Amino acid sequence: MNRIISLLFTIVLSSTISAQQESIKFRHLDDNNGLSNNSVLSVCQDYKGFMWFGTRYGLNRYDGHEFKIFNPVFNDTTSISSSHINKIFEDKQKNLWIATRNGLNRYNRDKDQFIRVKLEGDSIFTTNTYLTCITEDKNGNIWVAGPSGLSKIKNKKGKVTLSKSYKLIENRINRLFVDGTNKLWIACNTGLYLMNDENIKPFEI
Repeated sequence: MNRIISLLFTIVLSSTISAQQESIKFRHLDDNNGLSNNSVLSVCQDYKGFMWFGTRYGLNRYDGHEFKIFNPVFNDTTSISSSHINKIFEDKQKNLWIATRNGLNRYNRDKDQFIRVKLEGDSIFTTNTYLTCITEDKNGNIWVAGPSGLSKIKNKKGKVTLSKSYKLIENRINRLFVDGTNKLWIACNTGLYLMNDENIKPFEI
């Protein structure tokens, strides 16, 4: 019995020592390495393996060696609409969406350009196009939000159409999350809201 206990102790000790020897190494990337700005607001890895970083001054794509920076270009509507990037999100169709302080963008990989998505007919984003977050539900609907409210948009065959908009009493929406039952959770400055069957209600914790 003692021999078995000693053997088990030796195995556990060896495993612990081995784990300690496997140190995790971090590499620090900043504006000295090519990052456009050190204030990073969003991070996303796309299906091709590229790392995308949204900063207060520029969208960055990193291939493991160098950065490619995207900023607005004057009079070029195929450039990104703002350099202030709040959220980067890749949907199930592998579309890359970017929420900025000046509207919603979708990246066209084939042309290395951006489509500036206009939420036409959406009164809540007509005067204030500042967007903070994006998510996707199980039905493929894209949800975008900002200080002005919340909108659901449909993206079928590359065509984006506005489905419905919602204006909350608490306008500052910070995060969106779709759970396993396809309910949308909305995190605001003053609390949490839950959307169920198109109805938004405060969630008491």
